[in-house]
Amino acid sequence: MSFSISRSILNLLIIGCISIFIFVSCDELEPVNPADPAYTLTAPTLVSAQAITDVQIDIKWQDNEEHSEEFVIQRSSGSQSYITIANVSKDVLSYGDTSCTLGISYTYAIICKVESNISTISNAITTATVFPAATNISLHALSDEVMEISWNDNCSFEDGYNIERGTGTEFTLIIKVPANVESYADTGLDFGLDYIYRVAGYTESNISNWVSSNPTNTTFPAPTNLNATANSDSEIELTWVDNCIFEAGYQIERNSGSGFVELVEVEPNTLSYLDGGLDYGASYIYRTAAFTSANTSEWVYSLATNTIILAPTNLNVTATSDSEIELSWVDQSSFEDGYRIERNNDGSGYVEIAEVNADMTNYLDSGLEYGTNYVYRVAGFTESNVSSWVTSLSSNTVIQTPSDLTANATNDATIELSWTDNNGYEVGFVVERDSGAGFVEVAEISPSTLNYTDEGLQYGRDYGYRVAGFTAENKSAYSSIATTSTFIVGDFDGNVYAVIQIGNQTWMAENLKVTHYSDGTAIPTGFDDESWVNLSTGAYAIYNDQSLNSSNANIYGLLYNWFAVNNNYGLAPEGWHIPTDDEWKELELYLGMSQAEADRTSWRGTDEGGMLKESGLSHWNDPNAGASNAEGFTALPGGYRYYSPGEYYNLGNVGGFWSSTEGSISSAMHRMITYDTTLIYRSGANKPIGYSVRCIKD
Repeated sequence: MSFSISRSILNLLIIGCISIFIFVSCDELEPVNPADPAYTLTAPTLVSAQAITDVQIDIKWQDNEEHSEEFVIQRSSGSQSYITIANVSKDVLSYGDTSCTLGISYTYAIICKVESNISTISNAITTATVFPAATNISLHALSDEVMEISWNDNCSFEDGYNIERGTGTEFTLIIKVPANVESYADTGLDFGLDYIYRVAGYTESNISNWVSSNPTNTTFPAPTNLNATANSDSEIELTWVDNCIFEAGYQIERNSGSGFVELVEVEPNTLSYLDGGLDYGASYIYRTAAFTSANTSEWVYSLATNTIILAPTNLNVTATSDSEIELSWVDQSSFEDGYRIERNNDGSGYVEIAEVNADMTNYLDSGLEYGTNYVYRVAGFTESNVSSWVTSLSSNTVIQTPSDLTANATNDATIELSWTDNNGYEVGFVVERDSGAGFVEVAEISPSTLNYTDEGLQYGRDYGYRVAGFTAENKSAYSSIATTSTFIVGDFDGNVYAVIQIGNQTWMAENLKVTHYSDGTAIPTGFDDESWVNLSTGAYAIYNDQSLNSSNANIYGLLYNWFAVNNNYGLAPEGWHIPTDDEWKELELYLGMSQAEADRTSWRGTDEGGMLKESGLSHWNDPNAGASNAEGFTALPGGYRYYSPGEYYNLGNVGGFWSSTEGSISSAMHRMITYDTTLIYRSGANKPIGYSVRCIKD
């Protein structure tokens, strides 16, 4: 029984608590009434306002109120207050305003409404209707009476385009074309007049801005590049460039000296015409113009042209053996049947020796007499006519003499010869030697060899050499004689120098490069610029302070100041000495300098400097004026070390050489040869200068 009561009391307590909870929860909730002005409606958000046509603007918005029933669309323009232009239901979130006027700016806003309760106004967006104009108008003449107008359509709602034409400031409507059209061909125009066009899009209510063209006329493009070329001795071919797309054809006229006369009318798009039956040698001028049924373009003129066979040019003759001469020429004609070749033997008159085919440019004349002079002439020909003759220089089959023969002793029993080949067809060279009893042949060598080593010679003897080219039948004249001796000079350091006999003098053919005096005393070196300037004792230097085994030392020798040249130790090898000023003069006189010039200071002579210089550009800089090395002296451009500020100059440009003759307390006589003249410079030079040294035999 006690259990039942307790359970009943417990159930009552639970029911009572639930009732209390329900009563309290229901008491806190109030019904929502969005129509009540006390309820604040959330304003919509205006998303966009976009011009669609010239009279329509579309707006879109976002609904931010869950209880909205309708939307009020308001519009303002200029200073005008907002007016309501539409009410739409809550399910509509866009509106097309079709009551706009082109060019006016409109401001839009949206209000949310529930019965009489309205939200605040939304954000505002301002825009205006637009009518995109056409762009990029251009004109293109399609013929001499048709003009094509084209433009870019930038609008999506036009009803079409108005096209107006003007020839000045006044425009006249010529046509309305449908929407989306971008070109129109205007016909029936006057040839040569300037026309201006303008285009504007239109709708039922509005018209876009006009876009205008530049003035353009219905030009008739003339042909260009009229060329007249003789195709034969009675035909001229005309060619031109067609610049028109609407011509009905081309008129061609010819002037042979008495005015232009029409020859022919050819079909449209024709680019050439062959005029035949012409007089040989007559001069013709042509002109052509395009035409239509109504108009003719301007004329284009050719240069004067004739049907003369153009003579060949550049006739060259070259002996290819001692009985053959090869002829070559440049073919200038395009229609010759061939070439006639005539030969004149030693002035006895021209005789035809051959006719060769058209376009040939060479001929080999064989079976010729050795030593006979021949002159040739060549002319082009056709069946009816012959061109002018082109004549060659005189030529013969004589074997050309070798030149530039040099002879240098390389040791006390060997002499090295070298020469220049001036011929292209000898089968070899004969080398002859004279050791005092007349010339005797010592060798026959191949044509590709331009040097010979004569060995097993007697020490201390003078030898003369000459060279000639030969074939199976003939031999050239002998070269000039080159003389040298097998006496080879050596210095204290063991350097060996080639020598050369020039007149009555024997010279070293190389620059001195000894580093010791003849008594074995070392010659000082290694001075910097300032120390070099202040020297008053003997010293040597190597150009740019290079080493003894450098190319500057090996090729050009050493640079000595004059104190090394003139001292008690002796610079020259035994049996040799440094040349005096008078010994330099003797060399210059032998080469052809006058006594009066030899005695002068400064630049002297004519070609003597070139005769002493090594020929070519191996060591001398361009142009190495007049260099012939005629006597084998082989002067080299070793440059010099200047007395102030002790720097090096002019390697490759200048060869300076001391004499042993003193000029004054501070100077000594020297010689200078340069790359750009054939003269020789003589004067006193400051003793601290570093120059090259050549020795002469006692």
